[in-house]
Amino acid sequence: MKKLIAIFTAVALLVLGGCAPTMIKKDNLHPATYCMENEKYPLIDFFDDETFLMSFTVMDNILIEGTYEMPDENTVKLTAYDGAEYFFDVDVENEALIFDAEISSEFIKVPEKNIEILDGTKFVVWHYER
Repeated sequence: MKKLIAIFTAVALLVLGGCAPTMIKKDNLHPATYCMENEKYPLIDFFDDETFLMSFTVMDNILIEGTYEMPDENTVKLTAYDGAEYFFDVDVENEALIFDAEISSEFIKVPEKNIEILDGTKFVVWHYER
């Protein structure tokens, strides 16, 4: 009976404690969706085939598509199909990507939606509500 209670407790802790896999590891970015911190948009979707899609709003057709890689354990590099390159510093502990404007191409600005991605802008794993 004590073993059964111990197993039940362990399972409950894993389920309630959030045992979701970490999205960023030292040199591996798991497929996930990231959104600008405290915002719903823009979103960056990372896919299994090492491609990404960045969307700026729900209704607009402003998209950036391309490939991504981790040139080192602290950096994610997005290369858009038009040749633009965007670099993000990796914050493993907070599962965040932090935009590095100094070495990146300039992002599209969407002033009518008040969207501007500046140096240090943080993108976090998006946990959507079901």
